[in-house]
Amino acid sequence: MRYSNIMKSFTTNIKKEKPYKCILCDSSDECFTTIEHIVPHSLGNNFLTLDKGWVCDKCNNICSGFESRALNNSSLGFQKVLMGHKTKKGKQPKATYNHIEWFSHGTKKNTISIDLNEKRLNKNPFVKYSIENNTKAFLQLAHNKFDIDIGKLLLKIGIEMIYSLSLNSSNNLDVAKKFILNDENKSWPYLLIQEKGFQLKSLFGPSKFIHSHALASNFDIFMYENQINELIFLFSYGYFLYAINPCSKDLNWLDELKNNNFKFVAFPVEFSKFSNT
Repeated sequence: MRYSNIMKSFTTNIKKEKPYKCILCDSSDECFTTIEHIVPHSLGNNFLTLDKGWVCDKCNNICSGFESRALNNSSLGFQKVLMGHKTKKGKQPKATYNHIEWFSHGTKKNTISIDLNEKRLNKNPFVKYSIENNTKAFLQLAHNKFDIDIGKLLLKIGIEMIYSLSLNSSNNLDVAKKFILNDENKSWPYLLIQEKGFQLKSLFGPSKFIHSHALASNFDIFMYENQINELIFLFSYGYFLYAINPCSKDLNWLDELKNNNFKFVAFPVEFSKFSNT
């Protein structure tokens, strides 16, 4: 795995010349009135941003839609509750996952409550069994329709990181950008890594100060070049590590991970047969 081309000094709230050309839709005709959070604010990010002029308001609004669905109805939303990051309005986080509502206590991280609504429990026999038998295995990873939104969110974060670090010269991201902005319920494969086969190097590594801020917010970001020089993007949040290839929907990059003893579950559900557990 090659890191030398991408391990550069990283600065937040990019200070270089603003393009005023949207990095997602390539338009210069839209308004640019908002600062773009590369990692959503509700995941604890209050420092990793792109200044006005990088993402247009139209694309920002589109991204807000799938971000909201992903952060409130998925495994990522469950992690948000577990980490206890408050909303912009200062409210305690909550999310629905596996037909169960999860709530943060707000007193300390890793302490949560669940809605014991009988109707919801009957939709999830695994959780119901866990409660009735007093086990601690409440969370079962499951595929659902919001996996598409997680894929879009991961691609958005990856693309914005690639542009912020000027790494896009040899990688065609047009297909991924169109996927992000399209309303169709099509899928882009991504992984939930269960076991790493080699040590990953954080993109924040060159700056201990910035890296400490990221870790304090419970997230980290990694990239590596695969054997055909595609940039593979990995996003760690809470106890989960996600991976996606923003350069292609092709799944050949999974073979490289399997050969390096990575264990992972593939999402959305139509890609689950490619999992390596």
